Amino acid sequence: MLFVLNKAFDLAKLETYLSRISPNGTILLIEDAVYTVKSNSQSATVIANYLPHITVCAIAPDLMLRGINEEEVLDGVILVDYDGFVDLTVKSEGLQFWF
Repeated sequence: MLFVLNKAFDLAKLETYLSRISPNGTILLIEDAVYTVKSNSQSATVIANYLPHITVCAIAPDLMLRGINEEEVLDGVILVDYDGFVDLTVKSEGLQFWF
């Protein structure tokens, strides 16, 4: 299943969402949710705990629009473009949006 998150929620809510993703699941961060993978953020620490179990992707153009460089992204996060978003959607067994 592909989970899509579009907001930078507080840490407790982010932890709740991440804990609901089954092992080997994928989360795609879009819009303001890309702030959560900025390597020096508290949310990146939370996400790092889940990286061994889930795939974390972020939309690269959304990072750029928010002034976040690739070098600032947490190690292990996969950056995708809009075509990559479509590919993830097509390959997933289901889609869940968290807004």
